[in-house]
Amino acid sequence: MRDPLTIGALAPSGPALARVATAAVAQRGLSQADIVVSGLPWAAFSEHHQLDLLSTVVAVLPTDGVFTTFAEELAMPTSVNRQTVDLSAYPDLLVLYLGMRVNHLYGIRTFFSFGRKISQSVADKPDGLLLHEPVYYSFFPMNMGMRQYWRDLPSLLAFARSEPHRQWWLTFLQDSGGTGFWHETYSVRGGIEAVYDDVPKPLGLGRFAGLRRARGPMFGSAARLGRSDSGNPAISETELYGS
Repeated sequence: MRDPLTIGALAPSGPALARVATAAVAQRGLSQADIVVSGLPWAAFSEHHQLDLLSTVVAVLPTDGVFTTFAEELAMPTSVNRQTVDLSAYPDLLVLYLGMRVNHLYGIRTFFSFGRKISQSVADKPDGLLLHEPVYYSFFPMNMGMRQYWRDLPSLLAFARSEPHRQWWLTFLQDSGGTGFWHETYSVRGGIEAVYDDVPKPLGLGRFAGLRRARGPMFGSAARLGRSDSGNPAISETELYGS
């Protein structure tokens, strides 16, 4: 540049910068500057402050003048240890939220009976179950359950179709014993499905997505996920309803 001039200011404001810039240009015997290069942190200023500073720039530039900016990324001091996960080894990962809700006083017995069965099934380490965690949704009404991570859908379905899990599920669907059961499934491959059995008040997805009867193409979890290659559900629709 023909006559470069550097102007700096601490906590710059439009009027202050205007005075400094005008005086500095005048000292060089000039009425205006040809180019203004700014390193101010514009994104950190309020809209009012930005307009104030731009007015200052316009005041010292001719109509064919050039205005350009640059900025450096400012490192923000933090003591937070941020981490994430690499799921590339789990392309068909499934996350399940399951819960059992006590609808009637006598349902407490059903609740604890199923709790012991589920604990035993987890202790048996079924193939494909990566992690099982208890989850407490509410104490009144009592609604507790678990969060599970499964390697893939075939592993989950194999467990659901195996004994004694299949028999537990059939027994529950024939008589929920004063409780309600629900689950929501989220797939890395895409797709979300849910079922709510004897759950009197909508929860989770059911609170905003609307509820439909779990019949026909909405009967089995694999079908609800859009997986046509995963076989039949643990309990068939014919077995449960007779038609």
